[in-house]
Formats: sequence, C-alpha cells, structure tokens
Amino acid sequence: MRRPWRRVYKTAEWQRVRELVIQRADGLCEECLRQGRIEAGVEVDHIQPLTKDNWQDWSVAYNPDNL
Repeated sequence: MRRPWRRVYKTAEWQRVRELVIQRADGLCEECLRQGRIEAGVEVDHIQPLTKDNWQDWSVAYNPDNL
C-alpha cells in the first residue's frame, strides 16, 4: 500500500477523536476563526502530518493536540 496512514481514517478511534475535535471547536473551522471568518468546520487535519513513519504513533495520529 502506497499510503498506509490512510487506514487511520477508517478506524473507530479516528471517528471518536474527530468528533471530539469538532465539538472542542464548537463546530467551527479553527483556521477560518484565526482569519476572522465564521465557517462550519467539517474537516479535521493533523498539525504534524501523517507519514509512513509515524502513522502508527498514537501521539501523532489520534492525539487531539495534534489535530
């Protein structure tokens, strides 16, 4: 598999932490807020991106502080 880290997004753990991050942001896009706009947040991104070397590291893949 060329991008094994994509497996993360199919796990129940990802769904739980994704929902937690959306709730933490009150459903708003955090990047938009930093730019002074109010938009609904629908995507959750990693601050430190997932790679073939770190995707199995919980502190990178599922840590709310990295999202």
